Amino acid sequence: MYLLESSKGRAASVPMEGKEVRLDGFSPMDRMHHMMWVLSSPRLWAYPTDWSGVLQLMLSVRPDWDFPPVRRQLGRDVEGLWKAAFEQAPGWTVLLADEPIVIDGVTLGAPDFLVRTPEGKVVHLELAMKFYLRRRGTDGHHPSDYWGPGRRDRLDRKLRHMQDRQMGLMVRRDVHRWLRERGIPAPDEVVALMSGVLFDHVDDEPELPPPMRKGSPRGRWCELSELRPVWQQGARILQKTDWLGGALPDRLAGLPEASDKALRDWFEQGNHGAMIEGPGGRVMVVPDGWSRLPARIEQEA
Repeated sequence: MYLLESSKGRAASVPMEGKEVRLDGFSPMDRMHHMMWVLSSPRLWAYPTDWSGVLQLMLSVRPDWDFPPVRRQLGRDVEGLWKAAFEQAPGWTVLLADEPIVIDGVTLGAPDFLVRTPEGKVVHLELAMKFYLRRRGTDGHHPSDYWGPGRRDRLDRKLRHMQDRQMGLMVRRDVHRWLRERGIPAPDEVVALMSGVLFDHVDDEPELPPPMRKGSPRGRWCELSELRPVWQQGARILQKTDWLGGALPDRLAGLPEASDKALRDWFEQGNHGAMIEGPGGRVMVVPDGWSRLPARIEQEA
């Protein structure tokens, strides 16, 4: 899917049957739906557990906002939705957004956001949007039991990375000095939010590993040959952006049918997982043999 941009760098749009449809295939209503899910969905993990900024942003979202174009990488798309919310919600100011902090030639990291709230507090915000599958043969009681569809990412590693590296970046004295040199205040508070879904195999009972929050979004997964006809009937293959809360009905009807052939083609295109949605609900489908494939973890995700 290619994105046609206007001269201002925003996705162009065309009228269709009385409603605006962007040339990236998503209407403004689709993108508002994505933004609201990103802001409001229950967290897998959060620090602190009740940051009030989320509710403030949710109550500010309006249908006439300028919603950002879709970005191919899901994590970048999520950051773009948050950035659009910060930039258009009254009283919020973006001080830094994914800017690398380089000191003495060493890149220490790039905070997702440094923002000033309407109350004047400076907040360092780190985000993650993750979809993890609990591996067969595990009890689901430990974060290491949950792997990303591409087998390059694991829940325990992501939690450790957020807690030990991302959240600790902005408390360093040399980083405070780097901020002062640019006229940027040091944060008063650190906030970390991990959203997404934990998937259990269709034959396994759901479990929740600590420190995941009660009420964390849960889902089902299976290999292609295990996919039951009742789940495929009327189901469609979601584009990855639609993993953010699912597709609205008008958009869902135009997506590819979740046939065996279409799913095999999806995997042959290099996709590691396929989220299908239909009357039987949403199911994450992975290629046959996924459970037996070796890990491909190379670095912290």
